[in-house]
Amino acid sequence: MKKVIVIDARPNFTSDLETRLLLDDDRTIRLESTLNSTANLHTAVEQFHPDILCVCENVLDTVPAWDYKDVSIYGYA
Repeated sequence: MKKVIVIDARPNFTSDLETRLLLDDDRTIRLESTLNSTANLHTAVEQFHPDILCVCENVLDTVPAWDYKDVSIYGYA
């Protein structure tokens, strides 16, 4: 199971995503956290040890270097 954190500045989108994953009951993905800013990103990575960070373009420029050891970074728009 892949542990995922999604970072997107749109609270409605992250809320819809959480609901959709609950309804789908997909057992290959575990949504560990959704963040609407990068303010607590470092803490979330330390707490959840995700395999994947999904980063929306609306927060991409808020972190100078998306370099987290052993974490794959995926961007979307």
